[in-house]
This record gives sequence, C-alpha cells and structure tokens, in this order.
Amino acid sequence: MAKERGIEVRGSYNPYDCGLNKEDYLDHFHLKPEGGLKNYNVIIK
Repeated sequence: MAKERGIEVRGSYNPYDCGLNKEDYLDHFHLKPEGGLKNYNVIIK
C-alpha cells in the first residue's frame, strides 16, 4: 500500500532487518537514541 501511494517506509519492528543488536537497547523493549536512529535510517522497499 505504501509503495502504491509513494510513501517511504522507515525502520522495522524486526530488529534483524535493521541490523540492531542487544547493545542498541536500554532494556529488552526500548531502543537507545543511537539504536533508534539506526532503525530510522533503514528504508524498507
């Protein structure tokens, strides 16, 4: 749907898709600011 509407999708709920690891998290659920930026910079096509 995003592709049809020309919407850029950033980040993912799957940490493996974005190259995140446990050091990018404050705890098991919340990203550190650097981890959040790493997630945001991934563009899903």
